Order: sequence, then structure tokens, then C-alpha cells
Amino acid sequence: LGELNTDSTYSINLKAGWNLIGNPFITSITWDDTHVQFSVDGTTFITLSAATASGLIRDVRTYSNMMYLSVISGAALTPGNGFWIKVSSPSTIKFNR
Repeated sequence: LGELNTDSTYSINLKAGWNLIGNPFITSITWDDTHVQFSVDGTTFITLSAATASGLIRDVRTYSNMMYLSVISGAALTPGNGFWIKVSSPSTIKFNR
């Protein structure tokens, strides 16, 4: 078992292509510019909208009721549920509470 994350931010390194990740917190967060940011160099972060517009984010999916569903802006990322994200190059996703 892991340790309880009490930090207000949490970063995950992503490989180019599909990555299976999840909300690292014990409460839901929103898939939006306030709570999700991306970086290709590990230091300079851009918003979710900018990452999508630039083509860094290619697709984001969740699985429910035997179907893959798109994760859209404003969707709640609940704790304990994973989702697939496809990125065009190695990058870092940062979640903010």
C-alpha cells in the first residue's frame, strides 16, 4: 500500500502514446485549467487547454459500462478511478487540488 498524499500538487511523468493514470488525491478534482497542467520540459507548465490546442494531448478516455468514454473539460476525476491519456511526446502532468 502507498502513503496518503497530503501535498496540494502531484506530478506524473508520461511517455509518448497511451498512459494509464488516475487522480492522486482522496477527493475528486476537476479536469480543467485550474486543476490540470502539462509540461514537456518538467519546469514550465501550460494549461490543459493549451496542451490540447498544441496537440500535446491527443485523447483522454475512461472506461465505464463496457465502453470507452471521452473525458471532457469540467469532468470530475474521482479518487480510485483511472483513465487513459494519449500524449504526442514525453511530458509531465501536474494535478493541483
